[in-house]
Amino acid sequence: MRVSEAPPPQGKPKPRTIDVPLEELPPIDARVRDGYIRNLNADAVRREQAHKKFGWNPETLKRFGIGWSPETQRYTIPILDEAGQIRNIRMYGPDSKGIDKMISWKAGYGSPARLFPMDALKRQTIIVCEGEKDCILMSQVLDRFAPDDWSAITGTGGAGTWRDAWCEKFRGKDVVIMYDRDQ
Repeated sequence: MRVSEAPPPQGKPKPRTIDVPLEELPPIDARVRDGYIRNLNADAVRREQAHKKFGWNPETLKRFGIGWSPETQRYTIPILDEAGQIRNIRMYGPDSKGIDKMISWKAGYGSPARLFPMDALKRQTIIVCEGEKDCILMSQVLDRFAPDDWSAITGTGGAGTWRDAWCEKFRGKDVVIMYDRDQ
């Protein structure tokens, strides 16, 4: 196992970069994602919240397959691998704080951390955002205002997680890192 550690930003847990081959759990059935999407489509209050509070428009909700889990009271964001299989569903709690704000679908589905969305790597200029929620909004803005060769991407493991294996995917690209200015 290889672990590289960087000094932690003030007031944050110590970030880690981990490249460890992990046994993957089976992909998540698309019917799970589709059920979450149906839940959001049936809930006008949550759709309005997604638009007013996060800035996500209906096209963005559809593009990213964003849904709603009434059981957990969280927005759902499917995370696909390079083959298009659902490997995790990130669950965003709009009223949650800290590390509980974004969680993985079930135990084990958050490992290994992944790049999201994978199709962003097809573009020449990539903005690396801090977290799925910001990446989705940045993608929406870029789709509307930026040249076609721009995209946004994030890692699903949190701001302090970067896998060394990801670096090669960015070779020859123009990369902008745009993380939050947390206190």
